[in-house]
Amino acid sequence: MFLLAPKTPAVVLIFAAVMGVTFLSTVPPTVGLVAKMFGTANMAMLFGIVMLAHQIGGFLGAFLGGYVFQATGSYDWVWYIDIVLAAGAALVNLPIREARLPRVRRQWLEAVNMTTIDPRTRLLLEAPIGSTLLRLAAPNVLVMVAQAAVGLIETYFVGKLGTDALAGMALVFPVVMLMQMTSAGAMGGGIASSIARALGAGRRQDADALVLHAMVIALGFGLAFSLALLLGGRWLYAQMGGSGASLEAALSYSHWVFAGAVLVWLFNSLAAVIRGTGNMAVPAKVTVVGVIALVPLSPLLIFGWGPVPALGIAGGAIALLLYYLVGTLALAAYLWSSNSLLKPSLTHVKLRWLLFRDILRIGLIGSISTVATNLSIGVATSLAGGFGPAAIAGLWHGLAARILAGADGVWPGCAAGGHGRHLHWRRPA
Repeated sequence: MFLLAPKTPAVVLIFAAVMGVTFLSTVPPTVGLVAKMFGTANMAMLFGIVMLAHQIGGFLGAFLGGYVFQATGSYDWVWYIDIVLAAGAALVNLPIREARLPRVRRQWLEAVNMTTIDPRTRLLLEAPIGSTLLRLAAPNVLVMVAQAAVGLIETYFVGKLGTDALAGMALVFPVVMLMQMTSAGAMGGGIASSIARALGAGRRQDADALVLHAMVIALGFGLAFSLALLLGGRWLYAQMGGSGASLEAALSYSHWVFAGAVLVWLFNSLAAVIRGTGNMAVPAKVTVVGVIALVPLSPLLIFGWGPVPALGIAGGAIALLLYYLVGTLALAAYLWSSNSLLKPSLTHVKLRWLLFRDILRIGLIGSISTVATNLSIGVATSLAGGFGPAAIAGLWHGLAARILAGADGVWPGCAAGGHGRHLHWRRPA
């Protein structure tokens, strides 16, 4: 249908939205099924293999698409080949006859003293799967859209400063996204799953202690990002094609953002801790409120107004750090309040390797796909850098749109995985 439709901006946007829904919406049921059939301990590894295959396929698609365009002057044959491959994949799957998975029986629930389970956990264990997935996924979709909007807001206002400023931001973008995706997704998944398993096994003291362990991990990775980019940023961005004014703009933005890398890690780690208890709403609310505040704050610090001086591209980075600082304080305030299911402590907890391992064994494996994704973005940026700052800036616009297009499918997968974790909470060994 897209091939036959007129190639207008509206048609392209509608096509992109439909692709996002039909393609990326396969992620949530896939993650949920993997968790249920193979266990949550294997979920990160199996999904990492799938993502690696996805990256290889993405490379081959881009490379062969460019080759076909060079040979024929058109992408039409790429679409035809894609249609044939999709039909072939469907035919290969037709003979598969899957046995129905047995539903979780109530016997194992009845063996548990249900009075010891808090209402939120009981709802996760007994409520219908479909409605529970939607309830868990909706706040996560909202969070993903809001976080994608942060990048788009920054892009819009920094773009007003000129091509060099936008190109400088594009050079920093892959590393910033690596930090955000690792802290929120890969390591965040490890934190959330470890909290959920501890609560489900009745290990309340371990669940409380895991909060401090998650914060220590966040501090360690945050400091590592800060040191790496503050010391090696100039070399990295130069290798990616930065030079002259665009390189200086990249360094200005990078120095500010990565000086506060610990805030990004703490924010996403505390949000993961809260999600591990089954509470998706609080991280979503904090994120959305922060994005709303960022809309006026970012241009205020970039362009200045009244007594507030114009800070240029550094103002965008400072606004972003203020967003993470206030968000971290809000999440910490909730965790240490009477409304929190967990009762964390920073002074009466002994650090244990077993609890660190519980988080890292999932978080580090989950980081493989994150590194692969952002490495490919870094390579693409480096290739575009050979054509000058305007090409890098143009690439950034496309990447920002791609991230927003992916928002509708990625975060429901987190909810599906989370629900799979909670389904296994109280099942006897």
